[in-house]
Amino acid sequence: MSIKSTGLSVRPDGMADPSSEPPIRILMVYSHPEAAGQIRTLLSAVPQRTFLIDSLETLRQARAFLATNKTDVILAGLALEDAQGLDIFTALHKIAPRIPIFLVGENRDDALALRAVGAGAHDYLVRSTFNSTMLTRVLSYAIERKKFESHIYIAEEKYRMVFEKTAVAITVTDGQKRILSWNHQAEILLGMSHDDLYLKPVSSLYPAAEWEKIRGYQDKGHSVHDYLETQIIRRDGVLLDVGLSISMIRDPDGRLTGSIGILQNISERKRVERLKDEFISTVSHELRTPLTIIRESVSQVLDRILGEINPDQEMVMGLALEGIDRLTRIVNDLLDMSKLEAGKVELRYERLNMTEVVESVSRGFSAKAKAQGVKILTVAAPCIECPADRDKIIQVLTNLISNALKFTEQGEIRIQIEDRPAEVAVSIQDTGRGIAEQDLGKLFQKFQQLGRVPGPGERGTGLGLAISKSILDLHHAKLGVESQVGRGSRFFFNLPKKQLK
Repeated sequence: MSIKSTGLSVRPDGMADPSSEPPIRILMVYSHPEAAGQIRTLLSAVPQRTFLIDSLETLRQARAFLATNKTDVILAGLALEDAQGLDIFTALHKIAPRIPIFLVGENRDDALALRAVGAGAHDYLVRSTFNSTMLTRVLSYAIERKKFESHIYIAEEKYRMVFEKTAVAITVTDGQKRILSWNHQAEILLGMSHDDLYLKPVSSLYPAAEWEKIRGYQDKGHSVHDYLETQIIRRDGVLLDVGLSISMIRDPDGRLTGSIGILQNISERKRVERLKDEFISTVSHELRTPLTIIRESVSQVLDRILGEINPDQEMVMGLALEGIDRLTRIVNDLLDMSKLEAGKVELRYERLNMTEVVESVSRGFSAKAKAQGVKILTVAAPCIECPADRDKIIQVLTNLISNALKFTEQGEIRIQIEDRPAEVAVSIQDTGRGIAEQDLGKLFQKFQQLGRVPGPGERGTGLGLAISKSILDLHHAKLGVESQVGRGSRFFFNLPKKQLK
């Protein structure tokens, strides 16, 4: 193999001088020594820059060289002893796909230049137009561009690895909501192949009713930040329960260009939950009748209907009645939750004066609040109306005010009602102990009792907030919360002024 290399910076005075810039290593693959000599001469006229030049005359030599050596840029002629034209570039690019390659021709050839660049060549240069400034600039720019492309390539490889190796299914859609790409887990989850998925409308993966819920987020351009549970249809027609998150993709101008969906199979968890809910519902129904009988019997004893009782008996019967009432509340909560989840709750809309409803519920807590030294304040106009189910909204307010009072040892509970153009905004703010940030996401889950201090005191079922959220969902109102530990909490919801179906 014939290799000629300076290995030194080439200066006009012929003296070797290490450059402050990193050296540029150039591989010239050229069958005409005079052409390679011209390039050497031009680069020798560039001050303060080091060029390490390796010169070869055949494609075979270039293959062997690139197998064991590094270079920053390749200049290749179009006529070698063992290859011609674009075949030279194709062979070099296959060996060194990450190195910028320039094809150097003797004459201008726009058609060949377009084909070369289209095939991946960095550029097509005409030797007769060379000068030292131009040559240095294009070589330096090419190297910097390749460095940038290399960073992008590494980032893409990391993304691709995460995309393929993650344990959840991922789909990517375009602006027309068609599936463009997906990972292997998506194929496993859906039981589908490339032909089943490519450009398939993403809506076809979901039952019609479920897609309507999802489309509400997408059409507004929002991401599904909250955890959304839905169902998806496998290729064999089986419905799977999945957890879904959607992130919107936008171009630099902010236009919506697609979305990324992350799906996780939760079918087994949902099956267990359904079994548990069915069990709880059955047990609750079975408990209701005997509880009613027991309460009536204890009440008759306390009311002396069955004869006189002594103080000790009265105290014991009183404790028994409190326990029965608490158990009844638990059973009622369980039944309410069961009905809500089964979709068996129908709202009875009427025109409510929310100020009157809030004040009425607040009065029910006035004695307990006074005993704790807590003030309950209502801030609202005398009449603020909206359509809602009175009993259900009273249940929500009762749960929220009860919670606020439970966790507020001193200070106040402020209930504010705002009359807005399209909605009535209600907030319940307390000065209690607050909720830790990591617990906020668990608040509206069933059987959660966050922030309870161990020891005696009032205990709940952990269903109040879950029931309240479900009731407000039926009213097309979202229950939200803001809280800081030691500074209190604010629960809020907005009821639409127009009755929605």
